[in-house]
Amino acid sequence: KMTGMFNSSINALSSEVAITPAQFDINMLNTLRNISETVVLPIAVLLITYVFVLQIIEHVTDKNKGSEWDVGSVVMLIIKTTIMISLATNAFTIALGFSDLSTWMINQVPTESIEITSDITEDILDTLKPEIVTEDENGKKIPAGVDEIEDEETQFWDYKLGEGFVTMMIGFIGLIITMIIGGIIYLVAWSRIIMILLYVTIAPIPMATLMSETWVNSIGQNYLKNLLALTLQGFLMLVLLVIYQGLVTRTSALIQAGEGGLKAMILILVSMGIIAKMLVGTHSFAKSITGAS
Repeated sequence: KMTGMFNSSINALSSEVAITPAQFDINMLNTLRNISETVVLPIAVLLITYVFVLQIIEHVTDKNKGSEWDVGSVVMLIIKTTIMISLATNAFTIALGFSDLSTWMINQVPTESIEITSDITEDILDTLKPEIVTEDENGKKIPAGVDEIEDEETQFWDYKLGEGFVTMMIGFIGLIITMIIGGIIYLVAWSRIIMILLYVTIAPIPMATLMSETWVNSIGQNYLKNLLALTLQGFLMLVLLVIYQGLVTRTSALIQAGEGGLKAMILILVSMGIIAKMLVGTHSFAKSITGAS
């Protein structure tokens, strides 16, 4: 039950991270587009007007109050302003393009086989099966076959009740932890898509500042860095799942090497906890890569 629930969360993460805002809810996306064009875009136009007037004033004052008028600089300013207007009016579509780029990157990551296989569950149960054992001189239990021991009176059945009870308790605790981890997985995946939707909606304002040479230029640059970080976050989340598959394979190898079911349960919980912790930190890691503040 524990592994099945976690596998369901992993599969949900693989599908939820790859969806675009349009796939998430097309009606909501159209509403956000309308909000962006009717509420945010006018503010962006005011910002463009402010930047244009400010740079005209700086141009006049720098050129001896207009006595040394530079036509080339004015033409360049008009070209920059035209580009700013074009970026602002198409900002919603441009920002959605980052989401499409993220989906393309995510689709390149092979995630079809990422799950806790049933082999691990069977290996854990096999370690708990009753077996015939005998005791050595120090009282240590050692497996024994009936045909291998001359004195059959020294043999007895070891039902492993203690180990089975402890494994059951850890499994119960693990089921609760798995529920929490599953919630964290959905929290991270949906928080990311919600952040993308917010960034897309507000896009005209930062896009309107990209071509400016004043202090407002940093607004647009930081916006693009954060939007790129959200793009990379989805990719990093899928890479984490590939790493998780390696952890599962390593756990399976330890079980087959005779480490025991109890240790296997603990290792599975540890691997789940590591992945959940790293998933929560993917946004910060992506921001550090892009240099976003």
